Amino acid sequence: GRRVLRICGRRVEQEDSFPDSGHEYRMGKLPDKPLPDIARRLHWRLGHPGITKLQAALKEQPDDSNKPTAEQISALDFCRTCARSKLQQGPHGRTQNARERARFQNALLHVDTCFRRYPDGQGRHMIMVCVDDYSRWATCEFYSSRKKAPFQAMLARLEGRVHAHSRQCYEALNTPGMHNGRPALCMRADGEGSILSRANVDRQLAKREPLDLECITAGAKGHAGVVERCHRTIIQITRSLMTAVAWPMTLWSHAWKHALWLYNRLPHPANGQRSPYYVLYQKPPDWSRVRTFGCTCYAYVSHPHRVDKSKLNASGERRVYVGQPAPGSGWT
Repeated sequence: GRRVLRICGRRVEQEDSFPDSGHEYRMGKLPDKPLPDIARRLHWRLGHPGITKLQAALKEQPDDSNKPTAEQISALDFCRTCARSKLQQGPHGRTQNARERARFQNALLHVDTCFRRYPDGQGRHMIMVCVDDYSRWATCEFYSSRKKAPFQAMLARLEGRVHAHSRQCYEALNTPGMHNGRPALCMRADGEGSILSRANVDRQLAKREPLDLECITAGAKGHAGVVERCHRTIIQITRSLMTAVAWPMTLWSHAWKHALWLYNRLPHPANGQRSPYYVLYQKPPDWSRVRTFGCTCYAYVSHPHRVDKSKLNASGERRVYVGQPAPGSGWT
């Protein structure tokens, strides 16, 4: 194909030598296993992480013949998708004042609301991003309005989800008396009125185990750096997934959910390059069923949904891969 570059105000046309241009593919036509370079294939499957993060992720995985070497990863060529989806206005500050880290799961949750211009399939524009300070595990919940009823229902679902997730982790399964997990103990927000409202405070105090609310300086991203950085990383992964397959903006929620799944299973600098999944489960995540977002896949069709409702009809139909199914609601 041909591409157009803008250099110092001039338009330059030349042959596009990069096969991973997002304009070349559409939904369901992105290659996965046919990619000959195993390092590039893994780079695509995991949402286009950087070389450092990809090398750290492989250290968690058991030795496998299909596992690329560090030299193969270091030799990865220029990625058009990364160039189009990860550009930032300026450098990101990596230094901040040292503070004490939470010592166990759900001791401190960083929360923040992000607004998306296009609603998801259920008409919801807003997402509550919640990050566990101990493991950096991220959980998201969609909602449609900051009004009392939908907002309180969303917070109840979010608190129930992080509590239910704590019952499946290594600590709960190997510590006597921890079979019921641990509820959220403290929530840190940036002064959002809906969280600090009288209705929400009364709801928290009415619980058997009240949840503490901490308020930081509104608009100070450095004070809310944990959840702000998480939000930025999920946005980058989502943008990379959508750019690679020219994904329509109206279907962004599918890419967001898969990006959240990948975020929790990729190495995190705050964990010493260990993934949040490894911190909570004490074992590496399973990548055996992960495929490139937007590639062709085949889904099983039960008898009542086949053309003639017969066992002789084809049992599988062609679909587009949009991520891994998660236990329960498919989010965490």
